[in-house]
Amino acid sequence: MKNKFVQFEIFEKLSGKLSKLNITKINIDTDSRLAFTASIRETLAKHPDVINPREYLAKAVDSIAQNCTDEILNIMGSCNKV
Repeated sequence: MKNKFVQFEIFEKLSGKLSKLNITKINIDTDSRLAFTASIRETLAKHPDVINPREYLAKAVDSIAQNCTDEILNIMGSCNKV
């Protein structure tokens, strides 16, 4: 598990640097998938009786939105840029 955090830390530092150098293609899908999966696992661990996908998928989609917002604002530095 520690390895994933180290990889994310490296990705976060590199992404910020690359975006400042006008590198325009940076894949961020893995972070979104990790956030989505972690949210589903957390919800099902806390509420094992939940069987309706709409209940746990809504939270998972919100976690992707939060992840993307964080990357746009804090990592990529691309807020309010065309």
